[in-house]
Amino acid sequence: MNVFDRRWSDISNLNSCSYIELNMANKKCDYSNEEDRRIILKEFRKVVKDILQPHHDDDFLLRWLKARDFDIIKSEKMIRESFKFRKKIGADTILTSAYEVPK
Repeated sequence: MNVFDRRWSDISNLNSCSYIELNMANKKCDYSNEEDRRIILKEFRKVVKDILQPHHDDDFLLRWLKARDFDIIKSEKMIRESFKFRKKIGADTILTSAYEVPK
């Protein structure tokens, strides 16, 4: 039994385990459980708080988590790449008069 298996077997519930431990142990969590989803969402919000805007609610963040099977690391990568792309093409300013079509 390696260190990650031991750590995982010692964890009685998700509340005592950070998402890093979950990913390192390469185990899937039961995200159908409402409490587990809430904890994962809370951790995800902390990770991406620097790019979030006031109108980004829990449903917005849950879409990213669901798209990557509630893997916080993959979800973070996906949302950051999406925001980077939206900024590059000017998606947030497309309906303003100052928008210019990229060449």
